[in-house]
Amino acid sequence: MLSDYSGWFVRFQVELDDLPEAFPEMINSYLYQSSPYYYQFNVFDVVRGEKEEDTFMVVRIPGKLIRYNVHDKSFKQIFNLTVYFSFPESNSNVHRYTETLTSF
Repeated sequence: MLSDYSGWFVRFQVELDDLPEAFPEMINSYLYQSSPYYYQFNVFDVVRGEKEEDTFMVVRIPGKLIRYNVHDKSFKQIFNLTVYFSFPESNSNVHRYTETLTSF
């Protein structure tokens, strides 16, 4: 957001074009017949580093968590979900931890 709160500006342009080639398990062509491919992924978090080039996103694809560096557009697998979880992807809910004094 601009400093005078009058509008937004683009800080990063995220391009995940190379991700399906490296992780073909995120491609699901059966969900939408009108387009050739449908990519299954969720953005879990955007982590801002102390320096701008340390900023990254955590992206979930089926069975894996990927770290995507928004500065140099590199990515790598950081966690294999299939080793620890046996429930279907559609039933998994993960939420960012937020420290708070209130109870839910």
